Amino acid sequence: MRCRPLVSVVTAALNPVDAYLIDAYNDLCAQAPSWEWLIQLDGELTVLPAGLQADARVSVGANGRWLGTAVSRNRALARVNGKYIYAHDYDDRLAPGAFAALLAPLQRDRTLAWSAGQFDDLVFEDGRWEQKLFQYMCAAGRVAAGAWESDRLRHWAAGKDAQLPAANCLMWRADWLYALGGWGALTGDQDTFAAWALQHLADGQVVEDQIGWHRKHDEQTTACPGFREEAQLHHELVARRLRALELLGWRSRLNR
Repeated sequence: MRCRPLVSVVTAALNPVDAYLIDAYNDLCAQAPSWEWLIQLDGELTVLPAGLQADARVSVGANGRWLGTAVSRNRALARVNGKYIYAHDYDDRLAPGAFAALLAPLQRDRTLAWSAGQFDDLVFEDGRWEQKLFQYMCAAGRVAAGAWESDRLRHWAAGKDAQLPAANCLMWRADWLYALGGWGALTGDQDTFAAWALQHLADGQVVEDQIGWHRKHDEQTTACPGFREEAQLHHELVARRLRALELLGWRSRLNR
């Protein structure tokens, strides 16, 4: 019988490029904590490269039709076995030791619901991938519930980038992700929709470590025409959700 993994890595993949999948798998193999990789194939694709099929830690689900990133990830949640959840886009890269860095504060302090770290961009220029620093608007250290909401929310709701750690640099306690209903059913900003609610309700920790790199390329979902035009709708939904949480007075009992 296989032991329960510590980290469940959830990936939604629409027509994935095999080379990127193999890179993601090799990056996971460089992580010391035990993990499982739950890939949910969006669209009509139903199989993975042979090298991934041989590893029992890799589990594959197939939608059989296009359902989008949020629905695909949420379907994978039903197969999660780990205590912690990390959403990883298959075309991005993970730094060695990323999981250990993110898990350290969570295992040390049970009142923390999440942890995040540095995640920069990778841009293909002059025939090679170049790292571009992405400057977040938050320093390393403990983040109290609700601490990011004032200036950052107004900045983000105005259509600007509040540079909130989300997506591929956020480690969740699994129970919190379940309690929040998984990722938001939006065509974009699914991570941000969930992450803003999480940081409103519970304390977290930003670590100084490099967690990984976001690979920028023309085939990614965020590069599709019209993707950014819907951002204002997403901003408004996030703002309304936070106003409702504030009105109801919801906060984690662990942080009281």
